[in-house]
Amino acid sequence: MVLTQSQTQDVQGLLENFVTSNDVISQIAASVAKIVEVNLQKTFANQNQIIAQMQGEISQLKVENGALSSENKALKAELDVLQQYSRRNNVRILGIKETVNENLDEIVINLFKSKLNVNLEIDHIDRMHRVGKPTSGSSRQIIVKFTSYRYRKLVFDNKKLLKGTGIRIAEDLTKTRLMLLKEAISRYPRENVWSFDGNIWVNTGGKKILIRSVAEFPKSVK
Repeated sequence: MVLTQSQTQDVQGLLENFVTSNDVISQIAASVAKIVEVNLQKTFANQNQIIAQMQGEISQLKVENGALSSENKALKAELDVLQQYSRRNNVRILGIKETVNENLDEIVINLFKSKLNVNLEIDHIDRMHRVGKPTSGSSRQIIVKFTSYRYRKLVFDNKKLLKGTGIRIAEDLTKTRLMLLKEAISRYPRENVWSFDGNIWVNTGGKKILIRSVAEFPKSVK
């Protein structure tokens, strides 16, 4: 059906009146706003759910990380104990001048006999050698491993006889315990700090305290 010009104009007028009607526009705007609001609420709800899930996962990861950290510390502590125990027959000798083609067996045995009054023979020693890389102008430490703890104790108990000689005998400590010993020396008078059987001790206020970690240091006596 073909509309006449007059009919076409009437239809256009009706459409214009419909589109420009305030009531219709308000209804359309309200409907659109409602749809947008519903969609936004759904989006926010989904996002909140995702955030809550992520927060839960993060909390769980923190718990697991804390457990792993504690387990790691415990394993390190156990390893340190084992490493120190493997050194229980060792001592380190500091202050013996290093020379080319030196005979350490003879030097060390003579030191024990002449300075410490300990009559040991080479058969009482498992092995000995200097440690570290040679450095011009300095002498490396000598590490001595005895065949039994009893021989090691004879030497270590008499190390005080070396006072004034420039030679010193010390325990063969693990890296962790050596750092702890140095930390103790930095906090307390040197005469109040010592190691015995791989353990670090401090004397504060006349009380001997075993130190296993930095957290266990009592108030400084300096």
